[in-house]
Amino acid sequence: MDKRKNRGLTLCAPGSGQVISGDSGGCTIAFADERNGDVVSPVSGVVTRVGQGDNSIALRADMGIAVSLAIGSGRRGGRSQEGCHYYVREGELVHTGQRLLHAELDRIRRLGGDTVCTMAVSGGRCGEMRRAGDAVRAGVTPVVHIPGE
Repeated sequence: MDKRKNRGLTLCAPGSGQVISGDSGGCTIAFADERNGDVVSPVSGVVTRVGQGDNSIALRADMGIAVSLAIGSGRRGGRSQEGCHYYVREGELVHTGQRLLHAELDRIRRLGGDTVCTMAVSGGRCGEMRRAGDAVRAGVTPVVHIPGE
């Protein structure tokens, strides 16, 4: 049996900007640079879903943690992948800070979507979190910690 303690899992900001909301299920970040809609992996894991009708990516990380990232929700006329370019495929192993997608924020806004990055976390009890108003850097600033054993 492995005698090392599980120290938990820390998820970094998926985008650079300001936290506009955060709770036990994740956080929402407003991009600091309206021209840069890059979304990076908040944690190392495996890509489990890319797009499928909307601008989102899902990951499976250690400890059974599922992470979903989305941009452009609330569009008129249904969901669409229009306005995003993906850099990863389903089944691919990604690392914290690796670019996952680029969102054309102006185009998404014209289509009626919001231009914030929403990160939802499930499968674990979230501990420390960033508060609304905190500035964060993509792939660098920790935003959610899930405690281990």
